[in-house]
Amino acid sequence: MKRNTLLLGAILAIAMQTCVAAQVAGTDQDVQIGNIDFSSQVLELTNFGSTSWALDGWRFCTHDEASGFRYTSSAGLNGQTLAAGESLSIHWNNDATSADAINVSSLGGGWISDLTAGGVGEAVQIGLYRTSSFGSSANLIDHLQYSFEGADINSADRRGGVATGADLWGSNDDWIAVDADSTGLALTASPFTAAGVSHTSNSFTVSAVPEPSALMLLIVGASGLAMRRRR
Repeated sequence: MKRNTLLLGAILAIAMQTCVAAQVAGTDQDVQIGNIDFSSQVLELTNFGSTSWALDGWRFCTHDEASGFRYTSSAGLNGQTLAAGESLSIHWNNDATSADAINVSSLGGGWISDLTAGGVGEAVQIGLYRTSSFGSSANLIDHLQYSFEGADINSADRRGGVATGADLWGSNDDWIAVDADSTGLALTASPFTAAGVSHTSNSFTVSAVPEPSALMLLIVGASGLAMRRRR
């Protein structure tokens, strides 16, 4: 009985060590699209893991309701490395100025012209791949999709099946809802892990232009009334 207990304990200890080692090692899917700023047209990649990852060969596949697939160059991210906790900003307006930011034009290839989806019928899908096999779920690192008011825009969901097959997105018809007042979106749920935590539209928070408070409306109204009386 004692020997069996010792054997069981040894097995559990090995299993725990293996689990811890896997968590420490991480996967390249720890690199996530953590933030998109519609106002400044900046997409931010963040390494949420504990291991540095070289981005050599990685490519974006972007498309929207009006444009077919746009692929950045296979050499566009060569030389870029994200250490644990680091971020890389990609500027769609090509106005990058800091060391941790690059212009989308420097990625080569093609990309959608605008990151917003603030009008009726507009939608965006963005995928990050480790190789050029874009139709393969095994090669997808990260994916997200957003549309005006969360509508399911069929012309812009052609990579949704790849993402669900990779367990990186909840369902093909699940869209982050944005509108004309949205200023950006940010990943707020736990990032994808090897255990299979999938993102959905609920994994993101959408920011918007703050609406004026009742007090502000009262002050503005009172100011306008005072100005009319002076006249």
